[in-house]
Amino acid sequence: MAHVRPVQRKTGQAFEVRWKANGKDRQRTFTVRREAERFAARVTVEVSDGASTDQHRRNTRTVAEAWEIVAADDALRKKRSTLERYDQVWRNQVEPRWGSVRVRDVEKKAITEWAGVLLEGGLSSASSLKAVQVLSKAMGQAVDEGWATANPAQRVRLSKAPPPIDDHVVLTPEQIDRVAEELEACPPYDLLVRFAAWTGLRAGELTALRLRDVNPLSGEVAVVRTMYRDPKSEAGWRVDTPKTRANRSVAIYDDRVVADLRRYVAQHPNAADPEALLPHIPRWQAPTRSLRRQASAVSRPCA
Repeated sequence: MAHVRPVQRKTGQAFEVRWKANGKDRQRTFTVRREAERFAARVTVEVSDGASTDQHRRNTRTVAEAWEIVAADDALRKKRSTLERYDQVWRNQVEPRWGSVRVRDVEKKAITEWAGVLLEGGLSSASSLKAVQVLSKAMGQAVDEGWATANPAQRVRLSKAPPPIDDHVVLTPEQIDRVAEELEACPPYDLLVRFAAWTGLRAGELTALRLRDVNPLSGEVAVVRTMYRDPKSEAGWRVDTPKTRANRSVAIYDDRVVADLRRYVAQHPNAADPEALLPHIPRWQAPTRSLRRQASAVSRPCA
């Protein structure tokens, strides 16, 4: 059972809550009697239920310390691209506001206000939500470590942002053919346009294809890797597993594309090497993020 007793401090009267847990004396000090009594009642219930009260011990652990544990654990399980994304969000959005804050001082109201500030500052709803999720990972770790009693970043509702303008353009088969025809003077971009359209591969997945990943007879494609930009690497790009971790097989349902692919593979300069990149492009460029940027890059005159 927890007890409250008044004590005299240099700053005035305070109220000390004392209780026993696992045979050891514990205490917390409050400046307001009502807060001390409420805390004592909560601790009494927890002790009688056999629950741990270690989380109530005053600590100075910060959100940054909790994130260090999360980052170290993620480094063993997450993909490199995911780790880089988390680190970017942590450094740019989360750490400046929460890094030095003690985990026991983090409140849901403050998190909601912070998320609103991110939105008002021009950050998209998706990016603002990602920032809250990163904070939630840190606070969840703090709970696991016994530094906090709950995760206030869970179920935080963001302010409604204006719906994004959908400016995606979906091409018809006829339009795809016209785009490819414009690139016939710059092979293999004409084939790549049709190939991308009929397989649905992401730009990085298409660029990372090896000859052994393609069966030109059946028109089946094995998607086992992707490429993405990495300014820190010497080549400017890095090979990784696809966004969908499970390897998948994609079938090309257009007989013309399959026939063109068969001829292309047969005439490939490195046809004898199964590890050679399928897109043989003398002036190779790292994959872009969007099809629009990719189309812009390949529509320039051939070298």
